[in-house]
Amino acid sequence: MSCAEFVNSESIVDVGTDHAKLPIWLIKNNIIKYAYACDINKFSLEKSRKNIQKYDLDKKIKIFYSDGLSNVSENMAKFIVIAGLGGETIKNILKNCTWSEKNKKNKKFILQPTKYDHVLRDFLLKNNFEIIQEKIVNHNKYNYTTILCEFLGKNYKNYKNYKFDKLYAFLGKIPANKTSIEYIKKNIRYLEKFLFGAKINKNTKYQIEIESIILDLKNFIKICEKNLD
Repeated sequence: MSCAEFVNSESIVDVGTDHAKLPIWLIKNNIIKYAYACDINKFSLEKSRKNIQKYDLDKKIKIFYSDGLSNVSENMAKFIVIAGLGGETIKNILKNCTWSEKNKKNKKFILQPTKYDHVLRDFLLKNNFEIIQEKIVNHNKYNYTTILCEFLGKNYKNYKNYKFDKLYAFLGKIPANKTSIEYIKKNIRYLEKFLFGAKINKNTKYQIEIESIILDLKNFIKICEKNLD
């Protein structure tokens, strides 16, 4: 429930709610007063309905069908949660959002990609979203990041440094602590696969680029380790 730690509002929209576990938990623990839960999967929506009825929360959680944010009203809630989906999928949901810039600015987005985190962070950086905070969590021996971010609009002056952009995709704003070490090691293993391919194909430019990012990630691990002392 790492997503819950970032919620600071009376209500949320839970996109891809699956079984509506998050909104149910938030209401049962008096963190929010009501919620909107949507999903593209009709089986998941039916399961959500049963879970909501089980806890007698029919009047506090509204469920509905939506492909991403397509059926989510701009004024439903200030906090939008998109968790348990791949980074590429979350990126496309945000990319296809048709809300006005004004309404996007009034929202906080809580994102939890299950994979391809770097794809999502790269999109956020290049599309005027600012990451406010991240938290690395371990669940069933897997490490995930939970991202709290907001859309700052066309006037947002993000970084345009090539080296920063490349590293940002793998680091974002994750904290330098013990949990982050395993997460970064996972990213290094991911990059090493591409490094191997670059060497086989004798793509020297790409090889140097990947080696540089891996070195920076290893240096970040050292910072994390120092913080453990």
